[in-house]
Amino acid sequence: MVCGSLGKQFFVSYGADPQRIYYVPYEPDYKAIQSLSESRVVAVAERFGLAAGRRRIVYSGRLVGVKRVDLLVRAFVVLAGMRRDWDLVIAGDGELKGELQALVPREMEGRVKWLGFLSDQGDVSAVYRNSDVLCLASEHEPWALVVNEAVAAGLAVVASDVVGAAAELVREGVNGKTFVSKDLDGLIGALRWVTDGENIDGCRASSAGVLADWRKRGDPILGLKTALQHMV
Repeated sequence: MVCGSLGKQFFVSYGADPQRIYYVPYEPDYKAIQSLSESRVVAVAERFGLAAGRRRIVYSGRLVGVKRVDLLVRAFVVLAGMRRDWDLVIAGDGELKGELQALVPREMEGRVKWLGFLSDQGDVSAVYRNSDVLCLASEHEPWALVVNEAVAAGLAVVASDVVGAAAELVREGVNGKTFVSKDLDGLIGALRWVTDGENIDGCRASSAGVLADWRKRGDPILGLKTALQHMV
């Protein structure tokens, strides 16, 4: 029982029977994300100083090496001069926070928001609703539930090609882009394309359809039922 196609490829590579592999992915509470009140969205924006009229790339997760947040920060430093109406939001905490903050030039500090760890999922969802693009540059990521959460909130997604959920929920040139893991230039190119004024709104609008398609293909209840039926 795997989360998605990359998991299936993994087990097939070790000789597993493809006909006996079933999709049973992790799922967030989609209803809670999509029904979040506008007042909650506004309150979170005010609390964290997310000013109206700005567009945002958001990262949500631990600040540890495998997540390659350093790659994202470096890419944003390059992108910032081209996209003056865009900011970067980092929701999370971890051992590398100080090192990551040091990568931001002094003149750009106001454009990178460090929110710390958010224990309330409603706050996380509100941060998504105040953003436009989720970026996940991990060099190892078997699934990544944040991708599900982001597309449910109507975000475009940029992710490395090792992110399991991205293989199902990022449709190239439709609701986002993927790039080769660890490739800074590839990440910059993907972010440049997604944040282009001619692309971003269409990408965001397309995430709902991409998610709906995945929920049909990757229904965890159906996957579990089918697996049990084949055990008889």
